[in-house]
Amino acid sequence: MKTLFFAAEATPFIKVGGLADVAGELPHALAQLGLDVRLCMPLHSTIDRQQYQLKELLVLPIKHGSMAIEARIFETRIRDVVVWLVDGAPVQAAPEVYGEVVADANKYIFTALAALQACDRVNWIPDILHAHDWHTAVAVMQLVILRAESIAWRNTRSLFTIHNLAYMGAGAQEVFIDYGLPLGDSPLLPDSISALPLPQGVLQADWVSTVSPTYAKEIRTPEYGAGLESLVGARSDTLSGIINGIDPEVWDPASDAAIPQVFSVANLPARQTNKRALRNELKLEDRQRIPLFGVVSRLDAQKGLDLLWSAIDGLGDHEWQLVLLGTGDPALEREAREYAAQNPERVRVILSFDPIMARKIYAGCDMLLIPSRYEPCGLTQLIAMRYGCVPIARETGGLADTVMDVDRVTSGTGFLFEKPTSSDLRKAILRALKYYKRKDAWQQVQRSGMKMDFSWGDSAAEYVGLYQQIGSRDVS
Repeated sequence: MKTLFFAAEATPFIKVGGLADVAGELPHALAQLGLDVRLCMPLHSTIDRQQYQLKELLVLPIKHGSMAIEARIFETRIRDVVVWLVDGAPVQAAPEVYGEVVADANKYIFTALAALQACDRVNWIPDILHAHDWHTAVAVMQLVILRAESIAWRNTRSLFTIHNLAYMGAGAQEVFIDYGLPLGDSPLLPDSISALPLPQGVLQADWVSTVSPTYAKEIRTPEYGAGLESLVGARSDTLSGIINGIDPEVWDPASDAAIPQVFSVANLPARQTNKRALRNELKLEDRQRIPLFGVVSRLDAQKGLDLLWSAIDGLGDHEWQLVLLGTGDPALEREAREYAAQNPERVRVILSFDPIMARKIYAGCDMLLIPSRYEPCGLTQLIAMRYGCVPIARETGGLADTVMDVDRVTSGTGFLFEKPTSSDLRKAILRALKYYKRKDAWQQVQRSGMKMDFSWGDSAAEYVGLYQQIGSRDVS
């Protein structure tokens, strides 16, 4: 089965968010199951061309109004996956992965059209076109045109995966006209968002998926549907939720060179060295039984970090320390800085993107706070559990699907709370602190999380099954 994978970012080339991990790791897992996978993305300016030994494959003209823009397709291979990186004027005009929306739309539309044309030129027509988020929705739209015009594409089917429904590509609609892309229409699609890329992807794809079963249910409701709940609800028979995974070789506390002390579920006490080293690096008092909270997150309203400070303030006489790592909303960054300044003896705030520090936090903190208002899947809780860092998380989306509350199941892995309020978050933290005081009980929670299998094997197998189901559909 030939699968063409479209994404805006992918490891190891470039990473801004969790999508990069999915797009970098899932194709490899699919290839291990016997699929012929090609990953396509723009050749972002920060990608090191020499490091990845890029070979120029094709030069193609991409129609743009009455003109044509030259696209250059470069090929490389990461493990067992062929990767196509597209370069050209629209890519060079938008050097950041995510920047100004119109420039981004031009870059991603150009990339998708170039890759589809390249498939024709090298006589590699995919069975499945798998596009991710609004940046790649145009590939789904163009496939509808190709199927109508070319016998070669008649049997290709599309899967459009939503990683975050709220990001629809507002402003990108004006670029469609320049590339001659027709928009689909539906009475279930509100006029205000009907011309945006993500709604068009949802409308025109043969199948739609999202990154957790619970989020697939949530986006059919007004609370989470962002105006698309009627359209998504009408697609219930062609809508799936498949949980994301993590690469166990990439995220392995037993071999992670970024942490001071490797450890495993069989040698859990060794983990304390990482907590001590993290405290020393952050210049926090090193008293082992004081719980150390971690936050590794984009600073955004979605992530519920505005709930954090009042929740922590309400812990009364409990001792605690906290380290926050992330960047984002300037107002949330300012709040974090101010709270740290008011609590210099026990709070550290690192406003940067620092993958190495993130690993040290996973390996050294006792608990990870994840108060998201919504969370399509989330990878941070999966990584935290693998590293013995117990998640305290809002019961939504993929968090609800992957974190098992200790008061509900025998082998619980974390603590969930229902409402996105400081009060509910605080109650969950207090429950966790009760367990933390009982060393044996706490280590059992840690071990239960570390034993969970969140590798891509099961999820990749689900995708293969879904590809086969989509491929058997008649779309005539």
